[in-house]
Amino acid sequence: MHFGVPVKQTREALGLSHGVMVAQQVLVLFVKVRILVRQL
Repeated sequence: MHFGVPVKQTREALGLSHGVMVAQQVLVLFVKVRILVRQL
């Protein structure tokens, strides 16, 4: 039984989901900035 492979896959999955979360936050921030710029 290889325990290393599932752990590595889990870490990669967590890293990927974390990257997606960061990307979503950046996208939301970008949209908010564009809205603020339009209001100026």
